[in-house]
Amino acid sequence: MTPASASATVAAVGATSATATGSAVVVPTGLGTRFLADGAYAVLNAGASLLSCDGANADCLAARQRGAGLSLDNNTWAMVAVDAAGIGAPSSSAVVEIPAGAVVRSAGLYWSGGVPAVTAEGIAPDDAALGSALLVAPGGSPVAISAQTVERQGSRYLSSLDVTAQVAAAGSGTWSFGGAQIATGLGADGGWSLVIVIEDPTLPSTRVAVFDGLQVIASGTPAGFALPSVRGGAASVGIVAWDGDAGSVGDAVLV
Repeated sequence: MTPASASATVAAVGATSATATGSAVVVPTGLGTRFLADGAYAVLNAGASLLSCDGANADCLAARQRGAGLSLDNNTWAMVAVDAAGIGAPSSSAVVEIPAGAVVRSAGLYWSGGVPAVTAEGIAPDDAALGSALLVAPGGSPVAISAQTVERQGSRYLSSLDVTAQVAAAGSGTWSFGGAQIATGLGADGGWSLVIVIEDPTLPSTRVAVFDGLQVIASGTPAGFALPSVRGGAASVGIVAWDGDAGSVGDAVLV
């Protein structure tokens, strides 16, 4: 944690100016607020994984369909990069559905996985490499993108980019993502997600908050943070979480 301070000075004609200084602790990791507003808002989520077990293996195909008696965790599979979107492995696609009449107020693109030992060029990936990828809007061609933020914790990383303008312009349809640096092999995982805030006059007034950042949660080590609440209202919570295991139990979200 890093100490930080800020000051403000107030002055008026014919009066003595006054200065106030306050100090606080800045935490360089954890979840920060990307979007917070009151109004007729809602949050949409879309995304897909970037790795899979080897489809040439019959047991892999059965496991994808949640076959009985098979391991459904990536920890027991040698995960490989899949070019499902056809733009260069790893890649995949997801459908975004924005209601007619809604306006996109915020859109964040996130991708995460294990840091590979070397890139395709045979060098250790720096933040620029981990933040480089391809994005395809509905009906468009692959566009090279560079993350605004790259966070690392141990062998994992999270890259993020504000794509509000792109999503507002292209709207609903199939979005594809690919070309990211993702480690493969036994137990590896990787994926991407779009988190979109829309304003829609047909929705009731509420408070919407989007938090982002990389926070690793280990077995038996929960993580939590405070939310700006709406008194007397119901809460809907969405989470972008990586490395989900269909064969494991015990994960929970408590509000």
